[in-house]
Amino acid sequence: MCYNSLGDSLKKKTNKSTTKKVKKTKKSTSKPKSTKQEIVINVLNHFLNPKARIISNKEKKELLTKYNINEGNLPKIFETDPLVKALKAKKGDVIEFIRNDGTGEYLYYRLVI
Repeated sequence: MCYNSLGDSLKKKTNKSTTKKVKKTKKSTSKPKSTKQEIVINVLNHFLNPKARIISNKEKKELLTKYNINEGNLPKIFETDPLVKALKAKKGDVIEFIRNDGTGEYLYYRLVI
């Protein structure tokens, strides 16, 4: 009878101390709070992103005429995309991407939605 009560009290002490250790560990391994300013990356100059620019309305009209398409036929890119934000493009703008894969340069276009 005495042995069981002693074992129960040891379990309780172990559980409390273990809980305290776990809480301390959680606090020390939690992710640090960061602000947007700390994690800003210039996506325009990043080596994985192709060169990009907003084309003028005249160029846009020529592009649509050349391929006999309307704006709805162009591939889309969201206004919330980091590259679009960096270019300060708005809905309806067309972005020209210049990709170089080692064999040559390729142009492709996206409509900002």
